[in-house]
Amino acid sequence: MGADIDKTDEDLLDLMAEQALQGIDISKSHPAFFRKLLANAALRQAFLETLEAMEQMQAGIPPASIPPAALSEPPHYQEILNKVPPQPVVDWWHRQRWRVSWRQTAAQLQSIFLPASPAPIYRAEVDPTGDVRYALFRSQVDVNGLLLDVALDAVHPAAADALNLTLAVAQAGETPPLFATLSWGSYRQTQMVTATPLSFPPLPIAAILDPTQEKIAAPLNLVIETTPPAA
Repeated sequence: MGADIDKTDEDLLDLMAEQALQGIDISKSHPAFFRKLLANAALRQAFLETLEAMEQMQAGIPPASIPPAALSEPPHYQEILNKVPPQPVVDWWHRQRWRVSWRQTAAQLQSIFLPASPAPIYRAEVDPTGDVRYALFRSQVDVNGLLLDVALDAVHPAAADALNLTLAVAQAGETPPLFATLSWGSYRQTQMVTATPLSFPPLPIAAILDPTQEKIAAPLNLVIETTPPAA
């Protein structure tokens, strides 16, 4: 199964896959295993391969006849992959000059805002007197001894057709001034990182939806870097 999977998790793969095929939500029934599944790419791939093999066996298809391409990303389990948080990519040129970037796909964002729901985002069930908060992602990254703890949220005010985006960046270690650039579709904003959460200007919901206005069409990109981006 690979060196990145410990023996306990390897022993659980068949059981977890069997329960998933039975329609059990393992993110709720086995949260500890599910968290490992999202964080460990090797475990996630092994889990998807086990799911696919079990499904083929149930259909009476010998495992040897399963095309290799079918094991890489089974469409039936795309929702599992969509829950995987974006991974930071670090570009480092100098101790005081670097950039960290995150990219969240439209499918990942769709699974956050509209999980298995045909209703468009602006028709989401909300408290008519309050706001709805969506946790877009949480991420930790170590850049040359500087630990960044990043949290990006979207707040949908009641009866509004826009999202308010909030970015919190906790820093542990010596750091130069940092700049955060958030791009989502045609929306692009840059702010200097502070000790308090950053509030970006409202993002019109229609700007990130497809022509039907029911699906997220644009990926989201976040960059935190030591130098302000070119205008």
